[in-house]
Amino acid sequence: MRSVETIAQAFFNAADAVASIAKVEFFTEFTQEDLQRLTRTPLLLISPHMMYLAFARHRQRGTQLLVNTFLISRQQRLERNQAAALELMGVLDDLDTAIVSNNLSLNIQPFDIYQRKAVEVEKGTSVVKTIYATVIYTDLATSKFTYLDSLSVLQTIEFPFVSTSFQNEAIRDTNDYDWALDGTYKSYLRTPKMKYDLRFTLISTALKNQLLAMKQAGTQITFYRDKTQAATMTCLWSNDFNFFEEQPGRWTGSIILHES
Repeated sequence: MRSVETIAQAFFNAADAVASIAKVEFFTEFTQEDLQRLTRTPLLLISPHMMYLAFARHRQRGTQLLVNTFLISRQQRLERNQAAALELMGVLDDLDTAIVSNNLSLNIQPFDIYQRKAVEVEKGTSVVKTIYATVIYTDLATSKFTYLDSLSVLQTIEFPFVSTSFQNEAIRDTNDYDWALDGTYKSYLRTPKMKYDLRFTLISTALKNQLLAMKQAGTQITFYRDKTQAATMTCLWSNDFNFFEEQPGRWTGSIILHES
């Protein structure tokens, strides 16, 4: 499920479904002679590479995967440079729509653009190199919510939660501080309360529906950051249900939890 071959093939399939790209191929290298034989129709070359171990933080550990791509378009004789450039930019937009912020239904971090630049080649040929990046998780803890539904039945929701640039948590001390009427600064000293801002990216419809049922119950929630450990806190879901369908069957949103 998380092998490089599986991810590379899923990447290939997503790119191959882009109508504005005529052909998609895996490659190791290409030469000037290869470029000279190209037609004007856009060609996408793909080469995946495993990289250094990702920085282990929180509960995630994995390996970074960089997918090098070259989008090549050969200009027809007498064609204006502007028209060719605009067409190539449109193809890149289509490709990004298919790839960026997409986890390809795999247990990986959604892809993002790591680097993009034009490559100098012979006159009449346009080449844009784009490196897409993801992280393949090799060690990932599972979080858990428990709550009582409207029938006072204990419900449990388990989910892999990853603290990344796409999916993160913010933990805050929610002590109250304010100004007195005479303008002096005062604070209300009490035991600090925790606040978790959990942001979910591209979760399944099934998990979204479980979270919606928990929100609709409106009861107290017990949050386990790691389901194998003691409860992190007893809390309430304070923000509105804001999950939206970013891709067919994949939902993005956030949950703000305040310790009771």
